Amino acid sequence: RSQQLDSALLAFPCLYKKIQRNSITRDASLFLCTLHSLPLFSLPPSSSLPTTKALFVCFSPGFAKLGFRFDSSENREMAEGVIEHRSYARVGLLGNPSDVYFGRTISFSLSNFWATVVLRPSDELVITPHPKHDLVNFSSLDHLVNRLQSEGYYGGVRLLMAICKAFYNYCREHKISLHQRKFALSYDTNIPRQAGLSGSSAIVSAALNCLLDFYKVRDQIKVEIRPNLVLSAEKELGIVAGLQDRVAQIYGGLVYMEFSQEHMDKLGHGIYTPMDINLLPPLHLVYAENPSDSGKVSLEMVAPSLMCRLQLLDFCLRLLAT
Repeated sequence: RSQQLDSALLAFPCLYKKIQRNSITRDASLFLCTLHSLPLFSLPPSSSLPTTKALFVCFSPGFAKLGFRFDSSENREMAEGVIEHRSYARVGLLGNPSDVYFGRTISFSLSNFWATVVLRPSDELVITPHPKHDLVNFSSLDHLVNRLQSEGYYGGVRLLMAICKAFYNYCREHKISLHQRKFALSYDTNIPRQAGLSGSSAIVSAALNCLLDFYKVRDQIKVEIRPNLVLSAEKELGIVAGLQDRVAQIYGGLVYMEFSQEHMDKLGHGIYTPMDINLLPPLHLVYAENPSDSGKVSLEMVAPSLMCRLQLLDFCLRLLAT
């Protein structure tokens, strides 16, 4: 296990040297302090840009311990013809956001928070609004404003519609035949909104799993391709993101990902390696209460100095790989 983690950490040489120099083994707080102090991933002090909104620390016993998922989606037994899938929140442990510029990352899914999508056979194709997250009836103007401040403007209906379109287009493009039966989709989620825990992609990936089972085409769409489908659905809505979150939620557990340009150009996806979840130290999660739409932060907004550091990291990783 130690060799497996050491091998993965070699993709991040500056962190690996810090761990070696400080004789850090598996102590969670020291490990994450080292990660937090990495200069390559820090914004300039004067920057007003939002920093990472989901932090993981081990300093306080008052926070609930994280549970880790070994599988990507939980398919519960339902009434005949009814399909339900659950997809879990994810944490980007190392390398974020290098997945958008041919880098390497390590992420994991956690069982504390999840999104559930249910597909039921129906006479009409129906996307069912959530009674809370897609709320359109309010008791007062105060209620409306407070709801928007805490939940944002967007619910999950648009996400379900987008993955239906992305799934249909992919199947048509690759000559995958689909039957003509109809369905109704509904969802629920307890993932904190806009907290950097990939709540949107959890809904989309759970819905994709429902569609794969409903149309019985799971064997015709490779698991490596499914994160691309999830991402294409979110890009349809203007959500700015990379493949990392979707890979972690499709594969589940702890995953090492390599997004080299060679692999992306040749295969259309990265190289994804599941790792032993027991390699992780005990972790605790802290997330911001004041939400902001993480999907609206584009690369063009990132400080130039940060981009230079990320490019330097990319160069180091490429040098290490040769």
